[in-house]
Amino acid sequence: MEWSLGGSGVRPLTMSYLCADARAIASIARAAGEAATADAFAERAGALRRLIHDRLWDARAGFFKTRAVDGCKGNYGNDPPYPHDSLVDVRELAGYAPWCFGLAGPEHAAAWREVEDPDGFDAPFGPTTAERRHARFSVPAGGCAWGGPSWPFATSQLLTGLANLLNGPEQSVIGREAYLRLLSRYARCHRRPRP
Repeated sequence: MEWSLGGSGVRPLTMSYLCADARAIASIARAAGEAATADAFAERAGALRRLIHDRLWDARAGFFKTRAVDGCKGNYGNDPPYPHDSLVDVRELAGYAPWCFGLAGPEHAAAWREVEDPDGFDAPFGPTTAERRHARFSVPAGGCAWGGPSWPFATSQLLTGLANLLNGPEQSVIGREAYLRLLSRYARCHRRPRP
């Protein structure tokens, strides 16, 4: 679980990393001749993948979302807690993490429509960390907030996931041109503007 203000939630980003770690440990253990350890971690990886699919996929929204646990509040201290074991009501860029590690299936490809949607994540300086249509979306005057500007680290994860999607089974939701646009914006974010 990943902690947020007022409680914790099960997030696609954290669960994807845990699943990838379990797969890596299983692979190393198998190479070292530790079959029991390899089998145990392969089983953990499978359980985490099922959790991501069964508990974090919001079919109605067509997106991987955080599941609230133990009175999880939104990322603002005055938000009321989400009902226990419910999906939060916002799409976050972290919902693309399952594609980074080959954990999403073709049935999840519709989530990529949000990348180029101006009400979704599309923005001049790269994808926003939360969907722009959400009532709490804002671009702060300073500092860092979950619901606003682009975050290059999250964008790098998005680009990795999109590359995996484009190199996988054919789909018609998003294409290579979108990848190049996102990569170009990402590169521009790493340059100081000329006076």
